[in-house]
Amino acid sequence: MIFKKIPVWVWVLCVLAIIVAVALVLRIALPYNQVFVNQWVKLTGVDAYYYGRLVDNLASHFPNLTQFDPYYIFPGGVETTSQPNFFAYLMAGIVWLLGLGRPDQHFADVIMVYIPPILAAFTIIAAFFVGKILKSV
Repeated sequence: MIFKKIPVWVWVLCVLAIIVAVALVLRIALPYNQVFVNQWVKLTGVDAYYYGRLVDNLASHFPNLTQFDPYYIFPGGVETTSQPNFFAYLMAGIVWLLGLGRPDQHFADVIMVYIPPILAAFTIIAAFFVGKILKSV
């Protein structure tokens, strides 16, 4: 039949695409109403608010990150240079590029919400290829 003529790699690619699509639906579509409330973007975790502040500031002043975050260990604050900020730079760079160098806060928050689920989908693809390489070893 027609299914016998389709190569195995096409079936594997289709299954991988379905798994990635299900992961994106679970991370984006299901919590959509809890994240986007009226005109607001309601972040769902403490870390999201921390990185949200860093990304909003960094996207507005790209590539200069604020040196001090007064809300991190309130009331004393903390220097932002004392911890790794790769994720903040990654998100702010994407926001800055998509906002054509002048993103407003709402735009940055909306893009910031979508970056972690997309990175998680890429992780599924990367795990597949790592598993494929380890299987052949």
